[in-house]
Amino acid sequence: MNNYEITFLLEDSKHTETIKKVIVELAGKVIEEKHWGKQSLVYPINKILVADYFTWKIQLAKDKLSGLKKTLNFDNHIIRFLLLKKEES
Repeated sequence: MNNYEITFLLEDSKHTETIKKVIVELAGKVIEEKHWGKQSLVYPINKILVADYFTWKIQLAKDKLSGLKKTLNFDNHIIRFLLLKKEES
């Protein structure tokens, strides 16, 4: 299992459970969750001006990564996301 950090913007924070469920279904786990709160966007994205910011540290197998990206891309509640691989420490 590899360590990743995912930062994402949501319209509404109640949709975090859906993302967590997808990670667990892909045999991954959420190690740490950080909620930055509601922030104004610098520019509107799909007519949305305010979003909830989250950063999670997760563990996921490399072969499951494409499934996670695909699911996040098709989720209408996720405004943007960034997924980074973290080096082993």
